[in-house]
Amino acid sequence: VTERSLNKITYKIPTGSDFEVKNNKLTFFEKSPFSGENYYTYTANGECYCNVIHRGDEVFRTLRSPTKTALKIKKTGAHTVECRYFVSPKFKVGDVVAMSRNKLRDNCGLFFESCSDIFCERITVNYMHGFGWLSQMCENLSFDKLTFKPASGYRVSSFADLIHVCGCKGYVKITDSHFEHPHDDAINVHGAFLRFRKACDERTAELEFVHHQQGGYKAFYPGDKVKIYS
Repeated sequence: VTERSLNKITYKIPTGSDFEVKNNKLTFFEKSPFSGENYYTYTANGECYCNVIHRGDEVFRTLRSPTKTALKIKKTGAHTVECRYFVSPKFKVGDVVAMSRNKLRDNCGLFFESCSDIFCERITVNYMHGFGWLSQMCENLSFDKLTFKPASGYRVSSFADLIHVCGCKGYVKITDSHFEHPHDDAINVHGAFLRFRKACDERTAELEFVHHQQGGYKAFYPGDKVKIYS
């Protein structure tokens, strides 16, 4: 926050964060240097349900948003946005507002699927859009000397988990690594339960994903053994 009045606030966007204002909406994006297409787009709207304020040495959550109650949003410079309100949110000049990712996580920062014997070493990650570093249905994962830390001028290293492991087997080793400022867990390792839906015949059953945030991937492979709980 660089300027504030009763019904207007000017925000400075960190260098390196590309954005546009269109149809009174603030949208962030990043383009691929190879294809020129967007890696992601992220519109700051009502789905961004939680924000974090950095005020001096204080850090706290708030439901207040730079854009949620804005009547007019205008790009005023290469790195500045002006928002007009009926009454300005109670931000102060000097506040840093870390806006939460839209809760609809549409992609990952890094993605391993159906891989085996993965070894990652001495990697520094400054920022990941979406779900973070996801390893799904893999076998034997090693992470050594990884550093997750926001780049200079930023406050967030990932919009969700940093290392997220789902449905993997064998081992997961995470050693000598540094985790800083994700929006969710630093490390999350879990499986996925499926619900028995119906018996198709004596040897065939139909199962279903139930959790609203899961689905869209193969939960089993030929040869896997499945245990049914009741």
